[in-house]
Amino acid sequence: MEISSIQKFVEAARQCVSSKNWYAALTLSLTLPDICGALEDPGSGKVTKRYIDWSRRYIEPKFTVEMDPGKFEIFLSAEDIFQARNSIVHEGVPDIIDCKRDKLDRFEFFSDSVGGHMNYVAGGSFKGVDQPKYLQLRVDLFCESIFEAVQEWELDVQNNEAVQRAMQKLLKINDPGTLLGGIMWG
Repeated sequence: MEISSIQKFVEAARQCVSSKNWYAALTLSLTLPDICGALEDPGSGKVTKRYIDWSRRYIEPKFTVEMDPGKFEIFLSAEDIFQARNSIVHEGVPDIIDCKRDKLDRFEFFSDSVGGHMNYVAGGSFKGVDQPKYLQLRVDLFCESIFEAVQEWELDVQNNEAVQRAMQKLLKINDPGTLLGGIMWG
């Protein structure tokens, strides 16, 4: 059985994780909410809203912990996920622009050689110098959280004909010998 078009992107990102190509894995993973959001709500001028809405539904719950009965703490908000996407994908930096911050100032990603994942550092002051609030994340586990979110989304939209039609238009990398428009390519 052929995997879905969106799963081809997930599999490419998984291969990056498997080969410890952390930068490619992280960058591709952070674009998946863009792709899913655009499939569900196409059109220009909607990037910020649909990325945040999609992340709020599918990623933010994975970074929300019940601290006391009925009291939840969001360690990574949908807004901060969007800002991570902007900072990392577009600028290659882990810092969140001051005016765009929600809960965090920056991200600190670690390879799979560290044991911890999702450690929050509250910032504060050290020797009179303000320290940033940041979330320590293991890049492989962070990416896996996004892969799981895409899988959940796929189940939610499996009967949505518009999304399924749009998914068929996603980029395909063709092999030599592919017949396109009556012409054999490669």
